[in-house]
Amino acid sequence: MAYVEVLGYPGGIAALSSASAPLNAIASRYHVSWFGPLTDLGAVVSLFSYTLASVNAGARILFAMGQDRHLPLHFGRTHHRNRTPHVAVTLCSVIILAATWALYRAKPLNAYGYFGTYATYGFIVAYILVSLAFPFYLRRASHTKLWHWLTALTAAIFLW
Repeated sequence: MAYVEVLGYPGGIAALSSASAPLNAIASRYHVSWFGPLTDLGAVVSLFSYTLASVNAGARILFAMGQDRHLPLHFGRTHHRNRTPHVAVTLCSVIILAATWALYRAKPLNAYGYFGTYATYGFIVAYILVSLAFPFYLRRASHTKLWHWLTALTAAIFLW
């Protein structure tokens, strides 16, 4: 998709890198300018969904860590009426709002790239830790074999 976008953008890659709404320009160039706002709407819905999913995942992790007392117990409590982890949700929302506010002067595509890059780093670190924890989990259950250790180490090396 990125290759098609570079080929279709008027002005080439130099102009594309400085564009604030490249998909709208491509839609106008190919006489389907009505499609530009639809791509904008799709991007907004997509970003909202990603943000909501990030808040949900982060809050669940904070909630579980609060219940296991790896974080203050306050994070592991639920709202008395709604039974939701409101403290964890609020903290995750504040963190995302602070990150968004820190990038308010950046171009939208650059900000999107920064968030994607940092999120990827978080996922990779989590995958490395899970890979390394796998043989220890199996050892605790007395099911570990040499190939489990080698697989975990190989996965961690490839993720690094």
